[in-house]
Amino acid sequence: MRYSKKLKSIISIVLAAIISAALLASCGIGEGEQESESALPEDALVIGVVVPLTGEYSEYSQGTELLLDAATAEFEKKYDGTFTFIIEDSGSETAGAEEATERLIKEEGADIIIAAHDATTVNAVAATCERLGVLCISADSDMDSWLSSGPYENSFHISYNWDVRLRTLAAQWVSVSETPVVGVLLEEDMASEILDIYDDIAYDYSATVIDPGSYKEGMTDYSAIISTLQTTGCEIVAGIMDSEDYAMLRQQADDAGYSPSMWCVAQAGYFENDVLSMGELAEGMYTDVIWSEDMSYTGTVSGLICAEIGDLYEAEYGLSAPGSAGYIVAAMECALDIAGRAASQSLEDLRSAALETSLDTVAGHVSFDEEGSCLMSATCGIWSYYAESQECTLALIE
Repeated sequence: MRYSKKLKSIISIVLAAIISAALLASCGIGEGEQESESALPEDALVIGVVVPLTGEYSEYSQGTELLLDAATAEFEKKYDGTFTFIIEDSGSETAGAEEATERLIKEEGADIIIAAHDATTVNAVAATCERLGVLCISADSDMDSWLSSGPYENSFHISYNWDVRLRTLAAQWVSVSETPVVGVLLEEDMASEILDIYDDIAYDYSATVIDPGSYKEGMTDYSAIISTLQTTGCEIVAGIMDSEDYAMLRQQADDAGYSPSMWCVAQAGYFENDVLSMGELAEGMYTDVIWSEDMSYTGTVSGLICAEIGDLYEAEYGLSAPGSAGYIVAAMECALDIAGRAASQSLEDLRSAALETSLDTVAGHVSFDEEGSCLMSATCGIWSYYAESQECTLALIE
C-alpha cells in the first residue's frame, strides 16, 4: 500500500477544507481569495519510505506498513496532524528505487527519505537524495557497499557489514577446536572479497581456512566441494549461502556421509519460513543474527521493545520477525528523532540534527560518524527443528 494509515487524519483535514471552501464560495467569497490557504500546517512533515515491496528482495519488506504504524504511534500523539509517511516500491531494482525517490521528493514534497533492506535500493536512493538535496536515512544493507557508493553529504546509514557478521559466527569455532580447520563456502561473485575477511579471522582464531572452490547460486551438484571438505579434514563449514543453496549442499553432504562438527553459515537462517522449509537439515545450524525479537533494546522514540515487534509480526503472519523488521523501525525512529530536534525542516537544519544523533532504538544505540555511518553489532544464534510439531526455534548465543 502506497499511503500509510497515518494519512487518514490528513485526508480528513483536506476534506474539511474543501467543504469550508464550498461554504465560503456560497457566501460570495471567490475561489481565488482562498488560494493562499493550506489544508496542512506549514511545517507538516512528509517522510518517504522506499523499500523492495516486489522483486528479489520483497520478503525483507513484509509488514512494512504494520511496523511503521507501530513505530510512529507515540510520535503521532505528540505531533498530531503534522506528519505522515508514504511508502513506495523500489521493485528490488536500481531504476525503480531512483524513480520512487524522485516521485516522493518532486510530487509528494518529502522532507526525509528512508530506504532499507538491499544495496540495490539503498544505494540508488542515497544517490538520488544527494542529487536532489534531501536528507536520507537508510538501514539494513551492507555498510561497505554503501560507503563505496559515497561519499555523501546528506545520507546517513545504520547497518552492519560482512566483517561484523562473519566474526560473530567465527567466535563459535573455539567450541570445536582451539585450532579448527574451516571450509569456507562462497558464491563466486563475492569469493575473493570475503576470503580476505576470512584470512584475517583465521589469524585471530588460529584456524586453517580451506577454500573448496566457489559455488554458483542455484547450483545442484556440490560433490566436488564436499569431496574437498572431506579430504582436507574440515571440522567446520562456514561461509555465506542462501537457504536453498544451503539445503542442497547439506542434503548432499549427508548423503555422502560427511558430517562436520559445526555448520556455521551466514544468511541461510535469516527467515523462519526458509528454516521450516529445510526441515531436519536446519537442526543445529549456526546463523548470524543482526536483530531479533529476543534482544533487549527499547526504542526511545517509538516506545517499543523488541518483543512487541515480534508480537505484531506473529499476530499478522504467524512467524518470528526477521532482522529486517527491527531495522526499518530503527530507521523511522531516527528520522522522527532528527525531525523533532531540527530547528526547521530545511536540509541544512535536518543534516545538522542528524550529525548530532545519539539515540537508543529497537536495533541498538545510533550515532553517526563523519561519513554518516553507524556500524551496528550482530550476534549468533542456533536453530533447532522439531520434526513432530514441524516447528523451529532460534536461540541467541550471548
